[in-house]
Amino acid sequence: MMTVIHASLLCVAFGFIALAILASLRRRIGAHWYQTGVQIAVFLILLNAAIFVVVGVASIFEGASS
Repeated sequence: MMTVIHASLLCVAFGFIALAILASLRRRIGAHWYQTGVQIAVFLILLNAAIFVVVGVASIFEGASS
């Protein structure tokens, strides 16, 4: 269970790193690809944050039942 939480947090961190890289390459890649990259990175960050919350809540209920 903790492995899933750690993996999810790691993916969120990589999403923020991807956003920083996109910001530094903004002029080279153009506005369209920049916006597409930001949308993908934000989607992945939110998806992994949701996974983190679901697994966290499941682990709380698992601990409460035992």
